[in-house]
Amino acid sequence: MPLNLSSATTRSALAEPCAALTLGVLPLTPERQRLMDAGLDPGPIEEADDFYIMRMRDPDGNLVVFASAQRD
Repeated sequence: MPLNLSSATTRSALAEPCAALTLGVLPLTPERQRLMDAGLDPGPIEEADDFYIMRMRDPDGNLVVFASAQRD
């Protein structure tokens, strides 16, 4: 069964998350493009202290975070 993710544009995505999942990916920019090519709407790439993150929510409001030491 495919995982259906979306940005915070749906009603359920605005609710408090039920759970959070962090996935490590290298590098982050191509992963963001892959998700967009699949019809998803990932959030922007954000710079943290020593890494980059990108956030999405599933239809139930669960938070999915993609983390990477490499942006590009």
